[in-house]
Amino acid sequence: MKQRFRVYIPFAENIQLLNECIDSLAPQMDAFSDWEGAKIVVINNSPDERIDHLLNHHEAVEVWRLPFTLSHADEGNWMIADALRSGQPFCMTIHTDASLKPGAMEWLLKKYEEVKDTKWSVIMSPHGGHIFCAYNVEFFNKEGVWFDPFLFPFYYMDNHMGRLMMLRGWKEYLADNPEPLVNHKSSHFLKENPVFCQKNNIAFKHHGAIYAEIWGGLPGHEKSVDIYANGTLPRKQ
Repeated sequence: MKQRFRVYIPFAENIQLLNECIDSLAPQMDAFSDWEGAKIVVINNSPDERIDHLLNHHEAVEVWRLPFTLSHADEGNWMIADALRSGQPFCMTIHTDASLKPGAMEWLLKKYEEVKDTKWSVIMSPHGGHIFCAYNVEFFNKEGVWFDPFLFPFYYMDNHMGRLMMLRGWKEYLADNPEPLVNHKSSHFLKENPVFCQKNNIAFKHHGAIYAEIWGGLPGHEKSVDIYANGTLPRKQ
């Protein structure tokens, strides 16, 4: 059965990779989504303000231009808020430097059908994690917890949110496909943009220190179970 949803692609650099991603998405979206209109949203956070004419499958793609921040956290909040406003059952997203093999979306949606009536947080493709996944918009709606670009604009964001989801009782799942169905050219932006790479080299250890101060250790070594993340989230009245 088709679902009424679209898929969001944050984009910062490399049109060729973006088109490969779109090429892999288009047929699977046609098969599984009954969204009316453009089923693929490109969140253009690149220096090039107009990329529409460079994209494949124009009729299937809508391009957003957000306030330029170069923050994955901001992009995540925008797409999840859009999915909530438009009544989508989840917020599906894929990285620019990833592409789907046949069956990838089908397996993700099978897992959604299995767990949709439970307190689930995110469904991920195995062997890829958040590279291709669907977020439960009701977690953000009910918990009032959103990605925090002040603390984690880029890396450690998924670790931070994943721990909050787990501690608040929302479970993450992997799709059941037995072999990898997502191609991924990892860290393409760091490899292609030396200025951002240098910024990240400087900032990364500090973001790790922030994470450790909140959770009492780096990912895999956390000690704190505070659902308010060491006072960085408001306590419910």
